[in-house]
Amino acid sequence: MRRTGNRHFATGVLLITARIFVGVRQVGDAMRLAAAAGRLSAEIGEEPPPDEVKGLNRELDAAGIDPADEAHAAFRDAGRMLSFEAAIDEATRALQGIALVNDSGKPA
Repeated sequence: MRRTGNRHFATGVLLITARIFVGVRQVGDAMRLAAAAGRLSAEIGEEPPPDEVKGLNRELDAAGIDPADEAHAAFRDAGRMLSFEAAIDEATRALQGIALVNDSGKPA
């Protein structure tokens, strides 16, 4: 996506990354990238992938997280401010960091 500048797949990637963040209990990161995906969807004039939206909502619900909770407002606001490039870079860095952690929760 970074090489081609194709933004059409970016919202799905950001939502998938947000789902991963929920799974590893990095809720602030999840809220930030979900908000960035929403802003990007509006910017390109396309709805976000419905399956990814539903999946994120399911995972938030299963984790007992209310995305509308005011505790997450700063993260949502920060996500809405991320540019396309910054959002993709943040998701990439975060996923690389998660990949470096082994099952015991310690750096690999």
